Order: sequence, then C-alpha cells, then structure tokens
Amino acid sequence: MNWLIRLKQWILSLEKRNGTFNETIKGESRLIVGYSGNRAKKDKHNRDKGVRRLLKAYKSGNITKENINKPGYNKFLDISDNVKVIINQQKISDDENWDGLKGYITNTSLPAKEVYEQYNGLWVIEKAFG
Repeated sequence: MNWLIRLKQWILSLEKRNGTFNETIKGESRLIVGYSGNRAKKDKHNRDKGVRRLLKAYKSGNITKENINKPGYNKFLDISDNVKVIINQQKISDDENWDGLKGYITNTSLPAKEVYEQYNGLWVIEKAFG
C-alpha cells in the first residue's frame, strides 16, 4: 500500500479529542497531528457555507470558471468532458472526516504539544508583518 494512503488512514483513525497530539516519523521529519473541537466547528461552518454557495450557483445554472476556482467549490465537484459538472456528495462526506484535524511537519525535538502551540500562534506574528 502506498505510504500516503497509509498516512491518511492513520490520521483518520486517530481519536478526536481536544488536547491530544499524535505523531509519526518519516525520515528526519515528524508529523504532529492535533485535534480541536473549535477548529472542527469552523471547518464544518466553512464547508457548509461553500456547499450552500455551490448549490445556489448549480441550481441557477451559473457555475463559471471563477466559481470552480474558489476554495469550497472545486474539491466537491466532478468535471468531465470539460462541460459536465456534478456535485459529488461523497467528496463532501469524506471531507467531514478531517474536521478539527491540523498537522505540522517539523524536524525539531520539541514536545508535540509545544510544536502544535507554536505553529498555532504563528498567525499573530504573520499579522504583525502583514
């Protein structure tokens, strides 16, 4: 079995509980995966919002290239023959399995929780330079 498929299966098998951190090692790097209930709510909200917009555009027959390139749209579509667009409900359901999960790749030896918290707060630094 492909390493990436095994990795996805491992991530999706993890217990989804606030404050838990899991890690795996590949070569010199560690992948640290954490779960947040708040993030799960946000992920669900964003997906639902995107799907509602997609359904509205789909029902009106106004799906355009711009719609398809928007996040929240394209990953739930199957496009064939360059003209046929179908909303794929299975892709929407599969996406729900990832709600609340966040992963970071690092080569540090810091504890998993510390790596997760440091990266999680990175937006504050980025905002200061933005």
